[in-house]
Amino acid sequence: MTFIVTALQSEARPLVRHFGLKGSDAPSPYRIYYGEEITLVVSGVGRVASAAATSFVFARAGAPRNRPWINVGIAGHPSAEIGSAWLAHKISDDSTGRSWYPSLVFDPGVPTAEVVTVDQPENRFARHALYDMEASAFFAVASRFALVELVQVLKIVSDNPSAPAGGLKPADVARLVGEHAEAVSELVTKTRTVADGLAEVPVDPEPWMSGRHFTVSQTRKLFELLRRLTVLDDGTGFSADDFSGAGDARGLLLALERRVTRGGVAF
Repeated sequence: MTFIVTALQSEARPLVRHFGLKGSDAPSPYRIYYGEEITLVVSGVGRVASAAATSFVFARAGAPRNRPWINVGIAGHPSAEIGSAWLAHKISDDSTGRSWYPSLVFDPGVPTAEVVTVDQPENRFARHALYDMEASAFFAVASRFALVELVQVLKIVSDNPSAPAGGLKPADVARLVGEHAEAVSELVTKTRTVADGLAEVPVDPEPWMSGRHFTVSQTRKLFELLRRLTVLDDGTGFSADDFSGAGDARGLLLALERRVTRGGVAF
């Protein structure tokens, strides 16, 4: 299952049609649509709404950590062509100053850019970046539920200084997102492939556990980190000997986490 979060119904509409999703009849504070392989939720505008909707869907689905989460929506940009699609390689929260770096372990297929999340629609565009109102909260919450390699943000440029956001109509938003429904579909496929790889990589734990005492929860964590390292390996390879100086089980897990998340999470 892949989970897609949009802020607006007009962003969701073309994706619901493209993926053949059906609305849920179950009581919910959100509009939720289901298919065999995709769940889409319309969160509402803003960071709080996005975080709440993402948490709600996760709690209802009980999703395991190897499931993709994708935020799709519109964004402003100081100069990018309206209608162009971009994948986030950095997400910044304007109010807190925190930053996250999505892990792009596949060919993005579209250009990448920084996304800056703000509290109000942007019209100054002080930075050469995309501006939205949900990405930072979505990413912060979803990356608690899912492996960071599986959390992605795709934005379509809807406004710039010469075409302010105030002039946008729901039909305009639906058209812009609809033009990139296939790009969303490709992103679903790519993240699903990564998810399958993370779930299926065989790992021999013996060289890593030898001489260290692991609790049950630490053993599970070790397996998860080794699977992720195998998928993310850039071809240089890695072995237990590389971490011989990490100390006990806790030290090894910390060292592996640093290796896996290097350039991938908030700081």
